[in-house]
Amino acid sequence: MTVADTTPAAPRGWGAVPAAILLGGAVAGALDITYACTVWALKGVAPERILQSVATGLLGRAAYEGGEGTAGLGLALHFSMTI
Repeated sequence: MTVADTTPAAPRGWGAVPAAILLGGAVAGALDITYACTVWALKGVAPERILQSVATGLLGRAAYEGGEGTAGLGLALHFSMTI
């Protein structure tokens, strides 16, 4: 038996870390926004309104007047914060 036979396998390294971070952030973001939309839907609030509320961080109250565009912006901002 040589030393090479008893040496443990090399660790995976850091190559998989960025992918794991992106995947974890995407999953967490999807679960989070799904939960928020579900809870508020039970109270009669549309998902578009929830996403617009995220966009208010960038646009202020004007986000509520932007329709689907600001809802899409809110979704993009939400995922940029979770990833």
